[in-house]
Amino acid sequence: FASGTEMTVSPGETLVVDFGQNCAGVPSFVFKAAEGTVLTCLPAELLNDGNGAKIRGMDGPEGSCHRENLRIPHTGIRLDYTFAGGDNYVTYYPHCTFFGYRYVSITATGNVSIKSLKSIPVTSITKELETGTITTGNDLVNKLISNTYWGQLSNYLSIPTDCPQRDERLGWTADTQVFAETGTFFANTMKFFHKWMRDMRDTQNRLGGFPGVAPLAQYGDEKMRLGWADAGIIVPWTVWKQFGDTQIIEENWNAMNLFMNHINDTKYNHETLCGENGNYQWADWLS
Repeated sequence: FASGTEMTVSPGETLVVDFGQNCAGVPSFVFKAAEGTVLTCLPAELLNDGNGAKIRGMDGPEGSCHRENLRIPHTGIRLDYTFAGGDNYVTYYPHCTFFGYRYVSITATGNVSIKSLKSIPVTSITKELETGTITTGNDLVNKLISNTYWGQLSNYLSIPTDCPQRDERLGWTADTQVFAETGTFFANTMKFFHKWMRDMRDTQNRLGGFPGVAPLAQYGDEKMRLGWADAGIIVPWTVWKQFGDTQIIEENWNAMNLFMNHINDTKYNHETLCGENGNYQWADWLS
């Protein structure tokens, strides 16, 4: 809500705020409360609807923030702020994390006066990097384009992630290669992918296998998964094709050549590659 309007959240109440746009970002508060008061802010992507039935995937009453899809809805993906002494309004937003959300649910242990509450998107795609826009005569198509663009803003943050909202913000390689070309029409992603391909080379094994996640994370280090490993070729090729960038080819030529030799030697045969792929392939899912 706008600066200058004040709202009070009291114990036992829940304030749900709709920022109108799903994004990777942080909420920014101007607020005050008595010393020791704790405000809890829970970000969410969607609201529960209907009767909140678990059989429909809901986790609470209608209009409440849906948190189950975050996988750690009670212990993480949250902001807890404890007020210090003083009667003045203070300005605060998290500096060392980010959330993926459109809504926030706010509760407090004491009365909190909120003068201003904003959502600040965070992304590696700055305004200066934007290269193209398109508007059609169809509102539904325009909304699809907007959703795609905001998906890029939210997932291109230091590394190309598959989702910024849950307890996993990893550089999944298949998601990256599938969207790489689309993203080049929205923004100049050359330097972004020069950096990320360094992550890929750092995670490549001595045989030439590329991983499912780069940089190395809590999982995804298995190599030679179909569609995931291929990002090591597809991303440099896409950046070269879209921007005429020969440097990204030069930087990755040895790594790509090693990968292609490995494919030629193994014929990308699943059984032959069991030592690297863990004897299973990925598909995709939706919780």
